[in-house]
Amino acid sequence: MALILNVRLLEGLDGKGERLLKATFRDNVQTSNAASGRDSVYFGQQFKWPVGRRIEITDVLEIRVYNFSKYLANKMIGSLTISLQQLVHESSLKLREQLIDANHSTMRATLDFEINYYSPDSQIGDWRQDEFDYPVPPMRPGAAGEDQEDNASRISFSDAQSLIKENRNMLALAQGDEAGSLMTGEDDASLGNAMRKTLGVPVVLDPTLHKMEDYQLSVTIIEAKQLSGANINPCIEVRVGDRVKRTEIQMSTNSPYYNQYFPFEFHMSKSELFDQVIHIRALNKGTMMISRLFSGDLIGEFRLDVRTVYNAQDHMFFHKWACLIDPKDILGGPKGYVKCDINVIGKGEQMKSRPKTQTRKSKSNDEEDIEANLLLPSGVPIKRQNAEISVRIYRAEDLPKMNTDFMATIKQAITGDSKPLADPYVQVSFAGHSGKTKSKKNTYDPQWNEAIVFTEMFPPLCNRVRISVYDWDTVYNECIATHFIDLNQIMNDAESGFMPTFGPSWINLYGTPRNYSYENMIHPKEELNLGLGEGVAYRGRLLMAIKTEVKTDNSGLTSGARVASTHPVPDTVAGKKEDFLLVGVIYEAGAIDAEIGKKAKPLAFELSIGTYGNRIDGNFNEAFEDDEEDTDPNRKKILPMWCHSVSHPMTPTLTQNEYYHVPFNEKKPCLYMRCNYEDHRPRMFIPNILEKLYTQFEMEIEEMQELVNREKRGVLKRLQRALQTLLDNLEKASLAIRSCRGSAGKTLLDMQRQKTIRVQLEKMKIKAKSMRAQLISSDNVSGRLKECRALVKLLRDLSVDPQHALPDVFVWLIADGQRLAFARIPARQILHSLSEEEKGKDCGKVVTLFLRKPGRKGMGQGGWSLQCQLKMYLWLGLLKDIKHYRTTVPEGYVVDTFKYRRPPSEIVYTEKSYFEFRAYIFMARNLIGSDESGLSDAFARIIINDQVVTTHVIEESLSPMWDRTMIVSPVVFYLNEVTVQDHPPVIVVEIFDEDQVTSVLGGQQTVIGQVGISWPLFLQAAGYAVQWAGGHVPAAPPGLVGDLPRSVERRRTAGRIRANSAGR
Repeated sequence: MALILNVRLLEGLDGKGERLLKATFRDNVQTSNAASGRDSVYFGQQFKWPVGRRIEITDVLEIRVYNFSKYLANKMIGSLTISLQQLVHESSLKLREQLIDANHSTMRATLDFEINYYSPDSQIGDWRQDEFDYPVPPMRPGAAGEDQEDNASRISFSDAQSLIKENRNMLALAQGDEAGSLMTGEDDASLGNAMRKTLGVPVVLDPTLHKMEDYQLSVTIIEAKQLSGANINPCIEVRVGDRVKRTEIQMSTNSPYYNQYFPFEFHMSKSELFDQVIHIRALNKGTMMISRLFSGDLIGEFRLDVRTVYNAQDHMFFHKWACLIDPKDILGGPKGYVKCDINVIGKGEQMKSRPKTQTRKSKSNDEEDIEANLLLPSGVPIKRQNAEISVRIYRAEDLPKMNTDFMATIKQAITGDSKPLADPYVQVSFAGHSGKTKSKKNTYDPQWNEAIVFTEMFPPLCNRVRISVYDWDTVYNECIATHFIDLNQIMNDAESGFMPTFGPSWINLYGTPRNYSYENMIHPKEELNLGLGEGVAYRGRLLMAIKTEVKTDNSGLTSGARVASTHPVPDTVAGKKEDFLLVGVIYEAGAIDAEIGKKAKPLAFELSIGTYGNRIDGNFNEAFEDDEEDTDPNRKKILPMWCHSVSHPMTPTLTQNEYYHVPFNEKKPCLYMRCNYEDHRPRMFIPNILEKLYTQFEMEIEEMQELVNREKRGVLKRLQRALQTLLDNLEKASLAIRSCRGSAGKTLLDMQRQKTIRVQLEKMKIKAKSMRAQLISSDNVSGRLKECRALVKLLRDLSVDPQHALPDVFVWLIADGQRLAFARIPARQILHSLSEEEKGKDCGKVVTLFLRKPGRKGMGQGGWSLQCQLKMYLWLGLLKDIKHYRTTVPEGYVVDTFKYRRPPSEIVYTEKSYFEFRAYIFMARNLIGSDESGLSDAFARIIINDQVVTTHVIEESLSPMWDRTMIVSPVVFYLNEVTVQDHPPVIVVEIFDEDQVTSVLGGQQTVIGQVGISWPLFLQAAGYAVQWAGGHVPAAPPGLVGDLPRSVERRRTAGRIRANSAGR
C-alpha cells in the first residue's frame, strides 16, 4: 500500500530564513516546498511512497534539512536516519527527534513528525482517510513572517510579543510546556468553554442530492444441496435490481457444484444501493437444448437487501447457506439450500481476507451442518415465522398541481374548467415486491382506503418500506414524492418488544418546489421526488398505517404483494388540531452571490410551513390591519388566518465588488403565519430532550479525546465527572419524557416508543454506573471513550421518530418569481415549550442560515458557492402561547411594536452598536487541486455581516500559509451591545482558487470550500480572556493563531483552514 510521512514542525533554529526537507525511502527521494520562519518553521507537508512489498527490519527512512537559497546551493543543517523496524508490527510512529549535524553530534534543532504504514496485505494499518488528517501541533507566534509592505493589514511581531507577555500561561501551553496544565492543576486538564461551541456551529452548505459513488457487489455461488424435485437440471440465478446472472446448468442432480463468481458494478448513492434486493433463485431447466432458452421452473428463492450484507461483519457473508422457499407456498418448508459468498465494497475499500476453506467437494462438505450456518444476520432466529405486513393507505392532502400534460393545460384554459390537475396513486415497495392503489382522478386531496399486503418471512431480511406517490398520465407517470420507513424504527425485536406498527399517522412529503415551468414539463427533474436526496419543498402529506400479523395456520400463503380494501378512518384519527404560530424576523441578509446580485432584481424572502405561506399554490392570505389593541390577551376571539410570509422586495447593494447584501438597516422584516395542524408535540419534545442529552455528552467525549491525543493529565477524573453528569441527565431526561403532553391522542407506536426509550435510558444508567466504577486507572481510557460513543449513537438513533408531527420550515430567496436558494429547518428545532428540556435548541434565538442551491444545481463545485447568509430570529408555538415569543425577540425596538395581538410586519430598532472585527488567518491544509498541475492558487475571503475582507493569493500550493490579520472596523449592528453578545453572528471563510488567465479576462474564481465559525465577542469594558476555538491548539491572544471547530471541517470544506476571530 503506502508509507506516509507527515512532517509538522522544525524548532530550535537560529534566525529567520527558508528551509526545505528531503526525505529518502528505498532510494526514492522526495522534496518539500520551502517554508519560512523565525527560530521555528512549520512545514505541514506530506510525503507518500507506494509500497509493493512489506517493510523489512533493515529498511530506513532518511530526512535531511537544508537552508534554502534561490541563487546558491542549499546548505544542509542536519539529518535524521530512522529505522523502520518497529513498523513491521505497528502502523504508526509519532516522533520528536533532534537533528544530527555533519560531525554526527546532536543539535538543538528538533523535528516533529509522524510515520504511517499501510502494508500491501492490509494486515498492518487501516486504510482510512482519517489517518491522513493529522492534528496541527502548537505554533509559536511570529512564524512565517511576511514582507514589511503588508504591515498595514497584519499584526507585527513586536505587537504579538507584547500580547504574549500578557498571556504567559497560554504561551507556555502553546509551546507544549507542562505549564499549560498548571492552569487547572496537574490532575485536571481543561479545554475551555469555546470548544463547547464546536458542535453548535452551523453547516455552511450540503448538497441536497445524495452523492453518487462506485460500489461493487459480488456473489459467489459455490454449490447447492437438497434441492426439491426428481431428475432435475438445476441452475442458480442471481438477480440484483434489473441485472441477472446465471450459473451453468448441472444435469440430473440435486446437489450441484458451481463455484462461479458474479460481480455487479453500481454507480449510485449509498441509500439507493442499500435498497437493492438480491434474489437467489434455483431453476429447473429442461433436458432439450431449446428448452434451456426459457427461464425454467422455479424450485425456490431467497431474498435479502444490500443493507443487510453491508451491516454484516466486514460487509460480507462467507460460505453461508441460503434457504430456498417456494414463493407460492411459503409454509411448505425449505426447497433446498445454496452455499454462497456475498460481499459489498465501496471505492477505495479493501476486501477483508477470507478464512482458508476447501474449494472442492469432499466428505467433510457433505457432512456440513447446514442449519447451523444459514445466511442470516446476527440476532435473527434460524426458524422464522410467516407474517403479513399490511401498509394501509387512507388519504392525502395538499398534493401539488401536476400539469405535465400540456394539452390538458391548454384545454383547461380554453374551456375554463378548473378541475385539479392531478391524478394521484400510491405505490408501495418492500422486499422486491410492490403494489399500488387505484388512481384518483382530478384531486389534490384523494381518498383511497386501500391496503398493500406483503407476505414475508419474519424477521425480514429487507429493511425499508418505500412509499411513493405518483401522478397518473397516459404517457408518463410522474413521481410526486417518496418516503421511506425503516422497519427497525417501528419495531423492537427484543423479547418484550413489538411487531412493526405505525400510525394511523400523517407522513410529510418533500421533493422539488411546487412551482412549474415549461422546462420542467419537458424535462422533469425527479431526483428529489424519487427520494434520491433531501427534499427542498413540501409536497403534501399522506395518512397511512402499518400493521403486522403473524400467520400460524397451515393454509398456503403466497409470497409477494396483494391489494385489498380497508375500512376508512374518521377525520380525527390522526389527532386533535391546534392553531400554531410561526414567526421569523430577518436581521441581516448578506453574502449574496454575485450571480444573483448583479442582475439588480429586487429580492424577497419567503417563510413557509407546509402549504401555509407558500406563494405558489399554498394557503396564503394577507394579514389585514387589526386596529383593536390587545388589552386582554386571554379573551377568546375568532382570529383571521394571519399570513405575512414574504418580505417586501428590495434591490441588493454591492459589497466591495464581491458580494451583495440587502440593506434592511434598522427596519427588520417580520414574517409570520397562523397554521392548523394536529398537536403531536411529544413527537418533537422527546427528540429535543434526547438531542440535548447526547450533544452535551458528545462534546465532553470530544474534549477528552483531544486531551488523550495531547497526552494531557486528568482525563480519568474528567471522564468520571462526565459519566456522573450523564447519570444525572439520564434521570432528568427520563422524568421529562414521562411529562411530555400533547392534545392529540397517542398511537400504539407512540406508546411503545416511549416505553422503549425509558427502558433504554435505564439500561444506559446501569452501563454508565458500571463504566464509572471500573475507571480505576487511565490505561484503557481510549476504550472507555469508544464505549461512550456507542451510548451517543444509541441516543441519536432513539431520537429519530418515524411518525411525523409538524412539517419542516422553509426559507426561500425569491427574485422575479423564481426560487433561487433555500434553507430547511426542522420544526422541532424552533418549537416553543415552557420546559427547557423540551424546547427546540434554536427557539427564540437569532440563528445563522446559509441558503443553498436546490437539486442538481447544488452538486459539484458549481454548487459550492454560498448563495446567501441570513441572520434570522425564529419561533414556533401554539397560538395561545403568543405572548412568549414577544419576550424572546431581541430588545432595542420601538416601544409600541407589539401593541396589537398579531405580529407586526416589521420591527424597527432604535439602538445601534459598533464593533471592531479582527481575524488572524494562518493557513489552510489539504486543499483540492483545481489547476492542471494538481495545485491551487488559493486565497481566502472572510465575510462578516455586509463586509468582506480578502487575503492575498498563494500560488501553487495545497497548504497555503497567509499569516495575516484582517481588521474590519466598524462593524455595525442595529442592536444594542448586550443583544449582539447574546446572539453573536457566524462568520464565513471561503477559499477560492484564482485562475491567472480568467482573472485577467475578468473570469470567476473557483470555489474550493467554505466554513462557518462561531467566534467570541468581547465588550470594551469586559477585556479579553483566554479562549479555545476548538480543534487542536489553544486560541492565542486576539489577533494570533487559533483553530476551526472540527465539526464543520468535514462538511463542505475541501481542506481545513485555521482562523480565530474576535470582536470588541
